[in-house]
Amino acid sequence: VVAGTGAAEEQLVGGPNAGGGDSEEDEGLDGDGIGSEGEGGPADGGIGSERVSGPAGSGISSEGDGGAVSGGACAGAVSSSAALSRGRFASASLLAAATGADAEVAAERELARVFNKSDFGRMQVCGQFNLGFILARLGRDLFIIDQHAADEKTTFERLQRTVVLTKQPLMVPQRMAGLSPLDEMIIRDHADVFQRSGFEFCDASDGSGALMLSAVPTSRGTTLGVSDVAELLGRLRSGQEAPAQLRPARVRAMLASRACRSSIMIGRALDGRQMRRVVERLAGLDAPWNCPHRRPMKQELCS
Repeated sequence: VVAGTGAAEEQLVGGPNAGGGDSEEDEGLDGDGIGSEGEGGPADGGIGSERVSGPAGSGISSEGDGGAVSGGACAGAVSSSAALSRGRFASASLLAAATGADAEVAAERELARVFNKSDFGRMQVCGQFNLGFILARLGRDLFIIDQHAADEKTTFERLQRTVVLTKQPLMVPQRMAGLSPLDEMIIRDHADVFQRSGFEFCDASDGSGALMLSAVPTSRGTTLGVSDVAELLGRLRSGQEAPAQLRPARVRAMLASRACRSSIMIGRALDGRQMRRVVERLAGLDAPWNCPHRRPMKQELCS
């Protein structure tokens, strides 16, 4: 109230009736989440934040008595961009606007879709492309599968499980330097892993109980030794691989080469039964995603 005028008069500074919106000093003080470097940093951007369409006074979507907030088309563009990002990266905890609810539900449903290796068994084969690739459908998704890579990986995992290399007995058992009691215990507990790759051990004849290497694998002029035992031991110690699939790197490379040469090649025509067999067998593999030479097994074409 201004004294002496004889009338009451409101003086509101920076209020909702002052200029149709918040004053410049008020913008961003509480973090409007639009990516200002001073408050939220350039990476904040308001994406996934409820403040994208926040309450009146945030300077984004509220209106004052005199009309829309200051910022006009710029504020509208920012709000639209943030809403699009929020639709793409939906969060269950996000309070969506009514107009964006359907988009968020669809995004959540899309993110929940996961391809499991058992899905190979449910695929419907559509045909062969370019004498090298199998087209298969899973629901509304269409996939292309490399026929050589798929058959090679199936053969490779079978060889990994079943091949036993030829053993070459050593005339004098070899002591392995640097073995700790824990290492010896791991070797004894996983004797089948080493035997499958052609290694055999025995106790020292001097009564010390030390573990000795008594036989090594050999194949086509290549003989493995102590360094390969140490490699297997380290991988067993890490516990990151299934023991049934463990092989020394040189043995793995040999089995991968053998699997490659004996598998279905690119350029070979396949009938429906053969294509179904190639695809369905992938469901029973430990890791049906890449061939032994890291070649991708499948790719989604469209959804």
